[in-house]
Amino acid sequence: MSKEVQNYKKDELGISYDPKICTHSANCVNKLPEIFNIENKPWVNLNNATKEKLALAVKNCPSGSLKLINENTKAEHNKMVEIKLSSNGPLLVNGNFRLVNHDGKILEAKNKVALCRCGASDNKPFCDGTHNKIDFKN
Repeated sequence: MSKEVQNYKKDELGISYDPKICTHSANCVNKLPEIFNIENKPWVNLNNATKEKLALAVKNCPSGSLKLINENTKAEHNKMVEIKLSSNGPLLVNGNFRLVNHDGKILEAKNKVALCRCGASDNKPFCDGTHNKIDFKN
């Protein structure tokens, strides 16, 4: 699968997937298999999708790798940022934030991301699901 952002559109429906920040929690596949199926090519099928189902997929995506295309909602600038320690997994960051590296380069400016806590991700500082492979406990 490509590491570039993938966009899927059908009529007024649209969703994008950023594999570089996906934690592979499989929430989308497990909760909406009629839309998300990794056995199919393409793995996203919008024929059975509705705006409500796509919004649910985005809401349940812990890493923020799924986004609605042409989403007209604005981030709440005064919303407090929440950082949640997931059980044996990444730091889940929710709220309006900017992630900046040591050189001042902006890595992310959004409202949801999963950050590596186990130290084994190949996409640091983002979680790539490696914690499951190494049986990270914490």
